[in-house]
Amino acid sequence: MGYRHMKKEFLTTVFIRARERLLRRAAAIVDSDAEAQDLVQEAFCRLWSSPRQPGDESAAEALALTAVRNAGIDALRSRARHRETPVEDAEAELGEEPSSDSEADETFSRVSHIIDLSVSPRDRDIFFRRERDGWEYSEIAGHFSISESNARQIVARTRRTVRDTYLKLYRR
Repeated sequence: MGYRHMKKEFLTTVFIRARERLLRRAAAIVDSDAEAQDLVQEAFCRLWSSPRQPGDESAAEALALTAVRNAGIDALRSRARHRETPVEDAEAELGEEPSSDSEADETFSRVSHIIDLSVSPRDRDIFFRRERDGWEYSEIAGHFSISESNARQIVARTRRTVRDTYLKLYRR
């Protein structure tokens, strides 16, 4: 068994055991249970891709708690920077039919640019496989070795990021 596989197995075990504690920490930072779950998932992803390897379970749990706190701080900073837009308003504006092909091309170019700049390569790949290629969440989960729930969260978070950024930059 390789080092990366052992590390991922170890982190997964720690997150499963500490999940309730991590969720409580996240819920103390943000307003909703759903957002707290997103923070825990974000922390897991950060540690998963980190080259750091904690020596034992207590060190790994402490690192996980720190990652949740940092993800929460990042979320609060992001929320403060971005004005909240009601979903209905955003959907109505983004759902408008373009008046010409050139306007549609411009919109596509803007959205592509937002995705390139604000979404990680892995999340971008997951998003495109779902939205462009029509993959089922189960197919995405199997391909990326993640849960279906995680695949859904990534696609939803990417949609939200693109929508919010688009409205912030290009609202008429």
